[in-house]
Amino acid sequence: MAIQSINKENNVKKLSLLAIAALVALTAFLLLHPSPAQAHEGRDLGPYHVAVGWRVEPAFVGVANGPEIFISMKDDATKKVEGAEKTLKMEVIFGDKTKELKLDAAYKDPGHYVTNLTPTRPGDYTFHITGKIGDTAVDEKFTSADGKFSTVEPSTDILFPDSNLDAVSLQSQIDDLKAQIAALKGSTMPSMQATGEATASNTGRFPSGSGKAGSLEVSGAYAEATAASAATPAATMAMGGMNMGGMPATPAASGMDMSAMGETSAIYLVIQNNGDSADKLVGASSDAAQSATLHQTQVKDNVAQMVAIDSLDIPAKGSVELKPGGYHIMLENLKADLVPGEVITLNLKFASGTVMTLQVPVKLP
Repeated sequence: MAIQSINKENNVKKLSLLAIAALVALTAFLLLHPSPAQAHEGRDLGPYHVAVGWRVEPAFVGVANGPEIFISMKDDATKKVEGAEKTLKMEVIFGDKTKELKLDAAYKDPGHYVTNLTPTRPGDYTFHITGKIGDTAVDEKFTSADGKFSTVEPSTDILFPDSNLDAVSLQSQIDDLKAQIAALKGSTMPSMQATGEATASNTGRFPSGSGKAGSLEVSGAYAEATAASAATPAATMAMGGMNMGGMPATPAASGMDMSAMGETSAIYLVIQNNGDSADKLVGASSDAAQSATLHQTQVKDNVAQMVAIDSLDIPAKGSVELKPGGYHIMLENLKADLVPGEVITLNLKFASGTVMTLQVPVKLP
């Protein structure tokens, strides 16, 4: 009797383990082979049935995802339609923004097509599919606003223990840290691509010292640091092209070390015009000084002089560099000494009407 009881107990344990293993296998299969009927919108298009939704439901901000499509014959769901990645296009729409996505056939899963997309804002997304399936023309929009697949939810719902962070805010913090590190190192980070408008503020969107507005891009901008103890009586300045205190035109002097001028500094940068029309830099201002004007350093009779200019031509498909010993933006009547590592605001105005605001690190000359 005792032996029979032990055998029965062992059999129960084996059955339990088999049941658990089967459940695990079924769960894995469902995860790897999601059903197109769940959280997807299905439609009949001619002889075909199409289901569209997110690859991962629910969808969260900052989490890799993407819309997917399942295509089968309407009268027989087991007959999958292949080759649609060559004849269909998919576009994602959010508000007034659109983006075309690359449609790929899922690996070893006929009739299943996938894209890659990481949503950056919560809300409703629309997937616009155009092209052909066989001989059937397709022009259909599927939107989460209809409630048939997930809207994108804030990732704060799934974050722990810091529930007040998401991927977008994290990236913003990373960009800010990069800008601070660049300022401390006395150099700027590599340029990043971003879309700017004709009037654009580049604060927090570009590395410190760079920015973009319309077809114009600025990179490598920095302001020379100043220190009251560095001022020398000989380095007095008169505007309008007057002699800089009889300073000889040595290489250092022709570069005009603005840190030796106490209440004055200079900003240097590169302006790239990617447009088909020429433009002009016609003005500047900064929160660090009472005035900011365009100047050019010239050498006459072996004496370096600064000449105020009204504008600076930016050729189409070309660039202009403002650098020591050449063009620069003069900061006059500084509100405080410029200390290395600080970041100041610079506003640039162009003849085309474009206005650009960017953050400029302060560096030692």
